[in-house]
Amino acid sequence: RWARISERHRMAPPRVCPSLFRGCWVWSGVPAISVVLPVFNRAQVVSRAIESVLAQSFEEFELIVVDDGSSDGTAALLAQQTDSRIRILTVPRNGGACAARNLGIGSARGDLVCFLDSDDVYLRSKLEVVGDLFAAEPELDLLIDSFVCRKGIGSRNRIKSNRNPPGLSGREFRAALFERRIAKATTAISVRRRALCEVGCF
Repeated sequence: RWARISERHRMAPPRVCPSLFRGCWVWSGVPAISVVLPVFNRAQVVSRAIESVLAQSFEEFELIVVDDGSSDGTAALLAQQTDSRIRILTVPRNGGACAARNLGIGSARGDLVCFLDSDDVYLRSKLEVVGDLFAAEPELDLLIDSFVCRKGIGSRNRIKSNRNPPGLSGREFRAALFERRIAKATTAISVRRRALCEVGCF
């Protein structure tokens, strides 16, 4: 199971997303989850990241890939994608990952926004687990997953499991955040789009 960390958003009262009904996700023609994937000169690995999203057990998503001025063949690889759930945004000049994520957020249609870095991959149940947790807890605005980090090749391959403390909220969450007891990989973050926009995105 994914560990979760919850923080009630204080700038506006929490609400149930329009696509939620009695704790279940209802497909209404609009994606329930938007995955934002910024990429810059990652032609060797970006296809792996995209495939991990397309292989999800939860299918009511859109994948927004923001090509942040790549010059290494990334654009050609993205042009080969034919899945209708993929939307490609192109930036003529590199502006950095945060700016690219903000562009993706601005184009997102889902009630929930998940992030994926171009050199990372999702486990197959990632979006399903995220969707279920937000559906079960309407007051939840932010989710930070536990995750596995793999570095190195072959015999030098190292695997580290980053497990976050589950069920934190309010004061406990803030304390754990500033005491660096929470692993905060961008790929591990999921958030309600409303709350994300209210705090100004990245």
